[in-house]
Amino acid sequence: MKRFLQYFLLGMAALNTASAAEGVFEVKNPAQGIFQIYYNNTLLIDSITALVSHDSTAENRRYSARQLPGGAMVYNIWSEEKNYNFRLEIALHPGGKRLEITFMTEVGAFSPTLDSSKLVTLTLPYEKFARGTYSGYVGRATGKNFRSGKFSELKERTMMGNSDWRYLALDDAQGNKLVFDFNPIGPGDFISIYPFGALKGLWHCRRDSDKLRFFGGSRLLEFGGFTGTKLCITSGDMSNYKRDHALEKFLYDQSFAPERLYSFGAERKGQEYTAADVQTFSERTQFGWKQDKSLQVLKGQYPGAYYSNVSGQDGVFKVSGLEPGVYIVSAGIGNMQGLSAEFDLYCNGELISGKIIPGKQQGMTLCKAIWIENGSAEFTFKGKFLLSTLSLQRLISSAEDFSFRRGPWVSSGYEPGTLFRNVDYIQAVDFPCDVQKFFLPEPGKESVNVRKNTPDKVQTVSAGDPRLRWRYNAVIGNMLSNSSTLAELNDPEALKKFFEQQTQRRVNTLLLSGLHSRHTYFNHIERSKQAISKLAQEAHKYNMKLIDHHDVTLLWNLDGGFRILAERLPEVTRNIHNQLPGYQFCIMNPAFKARYTAYILELVKGGVDGFMLDEAHFFPDCCSCQYCREEFHKDTTWHIPVNELDDFFGSQATELKQIWQKWRKQKVGNWWAEMRQAINAVNPSVSLLVYTTHYGFTDRWAPLRLGADLFEDARGADFIGTEIMSRNVLLSSRTLPGYRRAKNLLRTAYGYPIWGLIQQQPDWDGSYFGWALVNMHGQAVWVSHPVKDSGSKKFLEFTQENMRSDLARPESQIALLFSSPSRDFAPVGALLGELFGTAQTLDMMHIPYSIIGQMSLKPEVLSQYKVLIVGGCSCLSDAEVSAIKDFARNGGTVLLTGNSGIYNENGRQRKVWAFADIFQQAPAAVPSSVRRFALPDTERLSANAPLRFFPLPRRREHLLSQNYGQGKVYYLNILLGSALYAAEGTPGRMWTFQADNVVDQAYRQLLNKLTAHAQCWQIKAPELVLTTLYRQQEQMVVHLLNATACSNTPGQPMRSALPEVPFPPLAEDITFELPGCWQTAYAVSPDFAGRQAVEVKFDPVKQVSCVTVKKELLKVYTIIFIQP
Repeated sequence: MKRFLQYFLLGMAALNTASAAEGVFEVKNPAQGIFQIYYNNTLLIDSITALVSHDSTAENRRYSARQLPGGAMVYNIWSEEKNYNFRLEIALHPGGKRLEITFMTEVGAFSPTLDSSKLVTLTLPYEKFARGTYSGYVGRATGKNFRSGKFSELKERTMMGNSDWRYLALDDAQGNKLVFDFNPIGPGDFISIYPFGALKGLWHCRRDSDKLRFFGGSRLLEFGGFTGTKLCITSGDMSNYKRDHALEKFLYDQSFAPERLYSFGAERKGQEYTAADVQTFSERTQFGWKQDKSLQVLKGQYPGAYYSNVSGQDGVFKVSGLEPGVYIVSAGIGNMQGLSAEFDLYCNGELISGKIIPGKQQGMTLCKAIWIENGSAEFTFKGKFLLSTLSLQRLISSAEDFSFRRGPWVSSGYEPGTLFRNVDYIQAVDFPCDVQKFFLPEPGKESVNVRKNTPDKVQTVSAGDPRLRWRYNAVIGNMLSNSSTLAELNDPEALKKFFEQQTQRRVNTLLLSGLHSRHTYFNHIERSKQAISKLAQEAHKYNMKLIDHHDVTLLWNLDGGFRILAERLPEVTRNIHNQLPGYQFCIMNPAFKARYTAYILELVKGGVDGFMLDEAHFFPDCCSCQYCREEFHKDTTWHIPVNELDDFFGSQATELKQIWQKWRKQKVGNWWAEMRQAINAVNPSVSLLVYTTHYGFTDRWAPLRLGADLFEDARGADFIGTEIMSRNVLLSSRTLPGYRRAKNLLRTAYGYPIWGLIQQQPDWDGSYFGWALVNMHGQAVWVSHPVKDSGSKKFLEFTQENMRSDLARPESQIALLFSSPSRDFAPVGALLGELFGTAQTLDMMHIPYSIIGQMSLKPEVLSQYKVLIVGGCSCLSDAEVSAIKDFARNGGTVLLTGNSGIYNENGRQRKVWAFADIFQQAPAAVPSSVRRFALPDTERLSANAPLRFFPLPRRREHLLSQNYGQGKVYYLNILLGSALYAAEGTPGRMWTFQADNVVDQAYRQLLNKLTAHAQCWQIKAPELVLTTLYRQQEQMVVHLLNATACSNTPGQPMRSALPEVPFPPLAEDITFELPGCWQTAYAVSPDFAGRQAVEVKFDPVKQVSCVTVKKELLKVYTIIFIQP
């Protein structure tokens, strides 16, 4: 009896401990609007307040408290007054185990209350936690950034963890452990860090003397909008996180990793698979078959999970240990052998798909979203079945559900915002089953057929269409932002003020953003169309164009993004490694294309003048849906491998993989062409904008990983841009001119205008310099607001005297080739350094040049030039090689460098070097290095660092030359251009470039010699006075930009601020000579008013005109117009 009593008392103690660990919350409301939270009968939160303005008397706050039918107790404070409207809800769930706090507000543009932050604030007694600890995740959800600390070490008026928190666990060292989930929607809500348009998922937590203060919310900007925040408090510690959240971090281009992935029958399979085969279920392994004696393992003769299977009759496979939430369950069937099967598949009693009959040499996937809340999934196979793979991907946790079975508010009531209204989520979710079927190619023989090439689709607009002339002189301004609700300008007075403001800023083109991924805001699609059409019509009243900017494919969890993923699962991408769904729509999917095109055409009919469409491409590791597989085979006769062990999936580039990557780029380009074609049928004067960063244009990552390549997109898009990310354009003056000329290659090829977005500069002087750098290359400019409001804005008014970029053409007789296949497929890369190192050297020498793409290697383009530099263009097609030779044969000078022509356009090494017939020898494909080198007519030189070169078998010289027809071809096997290439910098990043003077001078001498007959002028000016030369009808136009303050220290980070004197006065006048007789010239600039006369003198002996620009005429940026 005594022993029984001991056990009884111990058991009761354990129960009490468990009860204390779980904890109970209590909300006390001692007075109207006053709230306190108790936890286990002890004060936890001594105040909860909402701030929306500095004048609380005008808010006319209302209050309510009620118990809901399910037992939840809900307290609400709100205001319905214009400019003050908000709602704060405090909800205690049944049993007191979960406390939920929700705050939202929305005000229009220019609201008088925008001077106030919109915050909910919690205060906690510091003393309660003084001996405790804290830990959790901080920062945006793109990373898993863990922090921890002791409250005793937290100084007064300091932030906890020196960062904002999204998931915070507190331990008061008295047996109470609590979790504050500031981002309960989860990492999939990618914009939860944004100050508006989202429920902000980062809170500022700090100690203020005897209080801990937690702040959630934001401060809205000039154009107002929606903001809010949400907090869930429960007992527990960091171990709660996996229960509460399906993801630890989220990037919108990431693959959707499976929680469980099983294979059945395969001995050779990918590492991510767990072999389940015929294993009997056990709680230890958390998977297996329930007793079923009919199971048979059918091991295929080929590797890969889909080439084997398990068969049986009426089986049940169980998976346990699953946290609650919505899962995408996927069953994969591979029937290489042509076995007989017909069955129905259920998960936890819910039908996945009925009458499943896999055909011979056929793969199938059956995918459906399922709620799993009992910790396990039982897959029931009724009939004679085959199974190769089984997967569970956790889409959301049950705790993250604020869009599937409920909205963000616990109780119905006043909705203060346009977004996140409970009414938006009333309609029940419908989870369809997606059945996809695909051919199973024999592993190793996916590419045995004779490959065919499918022509590109090209659907352009007329370059001379007068209705599209506005693009050339577009002054682009922002209208709202990506996370705007599109309701900010609903008030007529605010709308009028906005357009008057833009008119004063000389804006003539508005880029409208808002509800960025329209498809995820599923209950706002009709409203968005109406709002955009209204804004377009209003823009036209002010003679402005309106461009709609939004995303095409992303299925992040903005509003109802993950719900839409589950509801439109048949339109979603499939991972090439395992055939599982991803977080994006597939641009090849017929249903998606039809739905999306219809949406665009409705906006076209509503008056939109253009579209900037983001993420209209593939994503890493996709797509292997049945449509992509079928299209790839139809276009090439080859197959995308299903065997995940194929070399195709390795790090080395197989020919099949390269053809697939090339095909993806082509299909993205075709997508733009098809969109252009659809729009043309309604309104051919609508523009399609597409853009990249400089990195995205010059590096192979985006083309190969995403299929995103402006060389291809320009077959349908017609206004091509750059997001210039340098952040300090002045200090990037060596690098950026070459990049801007590179973007102009698309204008050369298609006649399209080019634009550049100057991202945030240090101040308006920095923005001015960035504007000028883009403008001097004949491109439209879009300037974002700088960090500081200081500096001159006069350039924003400089429109009447500017060069006519629609009429002006670069004056150059030297072309540099930018070969996109060489960028993408070269086994040994040399293009980037050779192209831009050469460009930068020519810029410093003030020698005009153009950059052209491989699509411009045709007589009508090449006839404009006397010199063609083919630097590091390793991957050239037979047609491109022939065009280069024809250029030389017809009298042109060609300079080949490095490994140009060693590979074909697909990156496969040629048996014979493309130019061996000219030089009777060939360079090695593998480079070597050398420090000492010599060029003709020079002594042997020593470089500071090793230089790469491609050895020649019979000559030690680095430069070969050979007459060819009426012209001449040079081959330089040493990469001098690469040694002089300065990569684009950005503040905070280490500057690594320092020119080697020996190499620099040697390369300048060589270029000067080879291009002497093709130089359009001679100029005497400092190297860092950047220059461009244009012909505008009968005039010559010279652009001068003062970058003489540009200086970076190697081994030091680039500075964020401009130099103390950003535009030093020039020491001497600038003079230049132009061939022919020119009569007069004048200078214009944002730095002075009117036209200033410039001296011109004609030299009849030399037959040149000498132009003198007084040093006082160039402060920052000056344009010289020379008249015949």
